[in-house]
Amino acid sequence: MPGAVLKSAIKRYCAAAPEGGAVKFFGGEPLLRFALVRAGIAQLEAAGFGGRVEVGTNGLLLDAAKVRFFSARPGVQVNVNTSVSVSARFSGLPNLIWNLLLPERDPCSALEVLRRVLDVSGGRPPRVNVLPAYYRAWTPAGLSRLSGALRRIRELADSGAVLIENASRSGPVPLFNPGITVDTDGRCYHSNLVLAAKNAGQAAHMLAGGLEALDGPPRVPPDYAGMAKALFGAGAVAGGLAADRLAEKILLG
Repeated sequence: MPGAVLKSAIKRYCAAAPEGGAVKFFGGEPLLRFALVRAGIAQLEAAGFGGRVEVGTNGLLLDAAKVRFFSARPGVQVNVNTSVSVSARFSGLPNLIWNLLLPERDPCSALEVLRRVLDVSGGRPPRVNVLPAYYRAWTPAGLSRLSGALRRIRELADSGAVLIENASRSGPVPLFNPGITVDTDGRCYHSNLVLAAKNAGQAAHMLAGGLEALDGPPRVPPDYAGMAKALFGAGAVAGGLAADRLAEKILLG
């Protein structure tokens, strides 16, 4: 993304929502352009933005210098994909979320990943966002295995060993978020569901316009569930929703 696009996007969004909402840096891997992320965070700070700021990363580029940068900014939430990277150097981050994927074929394999997260957390209960594999045609047997993994995670939460982050996150469809998504070229989409678009036609269906789309709420509320079905198929959406309901029941019920 050119720096001018990011600067204009943040300026417009801060003017439209100075006290709330969220700005999320994601990709791809946003830390490949760390200078751009750093400039965006500085602009948000200068504007007095009062909402949430998040950076999603696979963690591979989250070296000691970047950890120091985010440690000095506890208002910036860093979301690490545990499927790629679990490291003790992240444990000093003051606003760290571990995204824990429970794969469809072997949900219980996530328990070993969670054990490594616990090992590197220095005795502090880690904050964990539990993500069953969404948009998969979960079978009854698969959901039964998922239930077992979720119940073990709930036991860890009940004992105080982990903090379940899912309670603070919701949306109209699992995993993806509503709200304007700014692409690298400045085009804006109604949701980051555009990340799953397989062709230009699907992306065009979600197009909200140019950067002017950030100036206020979308005129026509999009049909997020319809978008998801068009992208993944009705069976995969039904499977994802079944996994999501099971996670909600066990983790938050």
